Amino acid sequence: MGVYLPDDLLSLIVNKKSGAIEHHQIEQILNHYAEGEQTFDCFLDSIGGAENGASYVTNYLHLRKYSNRPINFWLNNSTYQQNFYAYYEFQGENLHVRVEEWDTALCIPNTEVYITNSSWYVDFMHGYLDLLARQFVARGYKPTFEIFKIQHTRLSDLGLEHEDNNHPQHGVYKLVRRLFANSNAILNGNYNDLTDKEGVKIAY
Repeated sequence: MGVYLPDDLLSLIVNKKSGAIEHHQIEQILNHYAEGEQTFDCFLDSIGGAENGASYVTNYLHLRKYSNRPINFWLNNSTYQQNFYAYYEFQGENLHVRVEEWDTALCIPNTEVYITNSSWYVDFMHGYLDLLARQFVARGYKPTFEIFKIQHTRLSDLGLEHEDNNHPQHGVYKLVRRLFANSNAILNGNYNDLTDKEGVKIAY
């Protein structure tokens, strides 16, 4: 059967988890296949182009052959309602992911209120990060995430007022506390030449 990354597109197809495949991915596969030679290899290429996780990042790297500078783009996942903008820098088996924006567009039904303070927000967000990490590990990389902004909130701006359960960004505060439980703070000016912002560092 072969080995597939956790929840990548090929794995979802092989394991018949069609409900987890995004509509635009299906359209992209069909359009690419229809425009190609309509061979099995073309079909696999169309799947690779429609990936929306670690496979997309590594495929993009190999296609573009960037070796001396990070690559950067959004991963937008409508199944998990995740928006993830980061710079990816590969150094052998080590992968450095600098996360500039990470949020979810999920809102409380019939409102425009984000689910940030829902009881399951922290597990939901942390689970997505773990999913990405597992995918990179399955591809043979050791990822380290450095996160600076969650739900439009810079982590360096979090303060005691965010401890209040009624604060609209209290969930972000709780998520950061969870991340701190198994990570290290990034000290101002002790990062690299790309940024001097404070954040959280998580190595897998």
